[in-house]
Amino acid sequence: MGVELFEPLIDHDAFEAGYTNELGAFGRTRFLRNVMGFWLLQEVIREYALEGQEFDASTLTREAESIAPRIFLVDAESDELLATGDMRGRLAAQCVRLGTSVPVSAAEFTRCIMDSLALAYRRAIRGISSVTGIRVDAVHIVGGGAMNDVLCQLTADACAVPVHAGPVEAAAIGNALMQLEGLGKIGPDLGAMRRLVASSFPAVLFEPRVSDAASWTEAEAVLDAYRPRIP
Repeated sequence: MGVELFEPLIDHDAFEAGYTNELGAFGRTRFLRNVMGFWLLQEVIREYALEGQEFDASTLTREAESIAPRIFLVDAESDELLATGDMRGRLAAQCVRLGTSVPVSAAEFTRCIMDSLALAYRRAIRGISSVTGIRVDAVHIVGGGAMNDVLCQLTADACAVPVHAGPVEAAAIGNALMQLEGLGKIGPDLGAMRRLVASSFPAVLFEPRVSDAASWTEAEAVLDAYRPRIP
């Protein structure tokens, strides 16, 4: 998760907070921090499959919607959750340490992961704003995550800004645009390229639900007590 800058940001606070600078098109810089994605859910599904129980992410996501929000929370950016094996055990152990309820069913683990990811995105945005001074007024989700309506809505709620979901094949589209520019078929105009993408692949808009604002603040406080926000 990150923002676009006109030049790299290389101060000490950015380094300590784990941010990085990636070269973008036409000299722009993507200033970002990698935040956990669907790895947690993939591991949970894989472990259930090893026990003979088959689940898919789409079905579990829909089932998780009916479960009360933010009653299971983990630090989705924790190093403890990076490795394979016993993901459910590690998620449950973190819930115990944070003092939240402990998930048991596959749908409950999914709810835990979805809420925790949205909370991680909220914290990442606030960290980026703190380091760069940029006020984030919208989030764009591209790639496979854009197809998960539940996570997109939770991200809008947690971050308190609109979320624009799509396009899904963002890497391929960007690659094609740069090849077309190299061939002289379109000009080196980043704004025009983005307008072309927007008109060709309309995004889905998710507006934040204001009624959830206080609950996300409380959830962040629970996580802050476990691991202070970066930076």
